[in-house]
Amino acid sequence: MSNLLNDYHHRRSYLDNINYDEGRTRLIGFYDWLLSEPEITKIINKLKNSIDINKITEGCGYSHGPQASTPDEITSLAIFFLDKIKDGVQTYNLCDQYGIHSIYDSEDLQSDFEEMMDKYINPAFDFIEQKIEEIQSEDDKKNIPYTLKTQYPLEITQSLKLFEKDHPNYQRNVL
Repeated sequence: MSNLLNDYHHRRSYLDNINYDEGRTRLIGFYDWLLSEPEITKIINKLKNSIDINKITEGCGYSHGPQASTPDEITSLAIFFLDKIKDGVQTYNLCDQYGIHSIYDSEDLQSDFEEMMDKYINPAFDFIEQKIEEIQSEDDKKNIPYTLKTQYPLEITQSLKLFEKDHPNYQRNVL
């Protein structure tokens, strides 16, 4: 699982400071990779099945954005946008259709793309990363070797802990 988190960080770093022209293809590539990982696919499918996107996007238009308020809703909306991008919808069309515009210049494609990244896509990727870390933490807890329950003198306890660290697959049969 730690390799998954390392791969996630590495691959996500390619999305840092991307511009509008390259953004779509990089997002599709990263999203395809996310969907190829079973643990991440479970996270994404759980969100897709638990959040009503139609309710969040109801009433959206050029000047009215989505009404996503929780991390789950924001992530679900970002997944919805990523699915649309993967299906061939241009990011500028999404921004116009769902009211995602920069407050500085609503006609600039780069500004709108950055607004979509800042408001929805990056928070969603942060959310997914957090879920991966939670899964990894749970896996780490399951893989903890036997811990000492008996109190021994400090020297023996330290020695046993070092032994357990050096020999994680040993079978306990004494002490």
